[in-house]
Amino acid sequence: MQTRIHTPSEPVESRAIDFIWHTHAEHQQINSITLPYLKHEIIFNFGDHFSVNQHHVKDAVFLSGMGPGPISTSVSGTYHTLGLMLAPATFYRRYGIPVADISITENLTDVLGKDFAYLCEQIGDEKLPDHKISLAKTYFSPRHFKKEIPASILNFIDNAHAEFIQKGSLKAAAKKAGITAKHFINTFKNIYGCTPHRYLQLLFFNQSIRALVHDQDSKACINGFYDQSHFAKIFRQFSGLTVKEYRMALSDNLVVPNFANTILQRG
Repeated sequence: MQTRIHTPSEPVESRAIDFIWHTHAEHQQINSITLPYLKHEIIFNFGDHFSVNQHHVKDAVFLSGMGPGPISTSVSGTYHTLGLMLAPATFYRRYGIPVADISITENLTDVLGKDFAYLCEQIGDEKLPDHKISLAKTYFSPRHFKKEIPASILNFIDNAHAEFIQKGSLKAAAKKAGITAKHFINTFKNIYGCTPHRYLQLLFFNQSIRALVHDQDSKACINGFYDQSHFAKIFRQFSGLTVKEYRMALSDNLVVPNFANTILQRG
C-alpha cells in the first residue's frame, strides 16, 4: 500500500487543514473503526468499494470525528482515496453551513455545489498524488472562507486547550459576548458540530489516547476527568472499547501508526 501524508507548514493553531493523506493499493480487504476525534474529514473515493457506517461512498463523503460514536470503514478491491483532515472550524468557515446538518448519507456535490463538484473532477483527473494534494490544499485556503468565528467562541476554545476552563466558563463567555448561554451553545454547535460540553469531553478523551499510545502513567490518562472510574466510563462511551481493549489493540499493532484513533479489525 502506498500512502502519502502531507502536513501543512503553518503552525498547528492556524492550520485550516491538519493533514492530507493519499492512499493507493490494489486488491485490498480492510475493515476498521475510528474513534471520535477533534477534526472533521472529507474523503474522496476513486477506487472500488469504500463504505462508511455501511454507507457506500461513490465520490466524496463528509465525516465528523466529533459525532456520537466510532466510525466503521470497509474497503475492498482497489483502494484509492484522498482524505482531508480539517481543523474543527474549517468546514463551517469555508461553506457557512452548520456542521451538524451534514450527513454521511448525502452526496457532497449536491450539498456543496458546482465548485466542489469541479474539485472532485479535477482531483480524479490528476495522476500524481502531490498534484491531487495541491488542488485540495488550494481549495481550502483561508482566502476562500465565507464565515468568521466569534471571538467569544475562539477564546473559549483557546482556554479549553490551555486547560483554563473552570465551572461557569461558558456562562461567563456568553455574558461577555452579550448573548445568552443557549445562543452561545447553538452557535458553537453550528460551527463545530457538537456542544461545548461534548467538545471538552472529546478533548480529554483524545488526550487520554495520546497518553496511552505513549504509555504514560495513569495520571496523564485521566487528566480532565474526575477520577479513574469517570475516565473509564467516558472512554467506553465514546469508543465502544474498554481501556484494556485499546491497550491490547496497541500491543497487537492494530492501531494505525499515523492516526491512533483508527483501529484495524481482524478478519
